[in-house]
Amino acid sequence: MRLCAPLMLLLLACDSTPSATVSPEDTNDRPVEALACSKGGKRLGTLRFPKGGAPALALEVQGADADAFKALWDKLLAQGEIDVKVHENRDDEQPLVGIRARPGEPGYGRVVDHKLADHGYHCEDVPPGAAR
Repeated sequence: MRLCAPLMLLLLACDSTPSATVSPEDTNDRPVEALACSKGGKRLGTLRFPKGGAPALALEVQGADADAFKALWDKLLAQGEIDVKVHENRDDEQPLVGIRARPGEPGYGRVVDHKLADHGYHCEDVPPGAAR
């Protein structure tokens, strides 16, 4: 019995349940031209990703809410919390942009949503072609 107790503890410590798998949509770039962002149901602006990858924030409101949102976006970019990667759609002339976290981080397809959600913002994809 003395030998069995440590063995049982070892077996309990080595949980054999499989870890959660990451779905392909969480690991692949999400084609997006823009994200429409809001806070508390109030539309703030659209993050646009033009050809070349330099993100542009088009604010739709003025004031402290918009300033805070822009400051957060600039901070996340400057600190390297988010990164923008451009890739071309070969079937079309329209460039698409995939948003991802720093290289090596899992789930980078949704990182912008998560980073902004941490601060109370909600962002939705603007379908390709709709951000003109």
